[in-house]
Amino acid sequence: MKAAITWILVANGERARIFEVHGVGNGLNELTEREIFADLDEKHTDQKGRTFSSTQYRRSALEPHEELRNNFVIQIVEQLETWNLETHYDRLIICAAPNILGQLRKEVSGNIRAKISAEIPKNMVSAELPKLMSLFGDYVAL
Repeated sequence: MKAAITWILVANGERARIFEVHGVGNGLNELTEREIFADLDEKHTDQKGRTFSSTQYRRSALEPHEELRNNFVIQIVEQLETWNLETHYDRLIICAAPNILGQLRKEVSGNIRAKISAEIPKNMVSAELPKLMSLFGDYVAL
């Protein structure tokens, strides 16, 4: 029987890192070639982005940083879907800053949503590997 491949997404509003676990005893491996960075260079425009209000049927303006964050979350989700087609990971654990985690929940499609085995509302992007291993050891056998 083939070992389950678990991917762990660690993200905040500026950076997303991907880690991989190939079954018990193989540890946590960072996939540095799959790291994603937000494009923080604001587009020069006189108008703010627009979105629908979550409580009313009207549109409201987004602050520039909110629009950049929204675009970054969409970029993360698109990459996860692409990588899922290429590599077929079996499970996904998401560890993200709480505001990013909430946005990821809204954007994730059914294919990816079915693979999510845990969600951790913490910003651990800057954490070193030993700290990440101790955190994720509670969610997946390393």
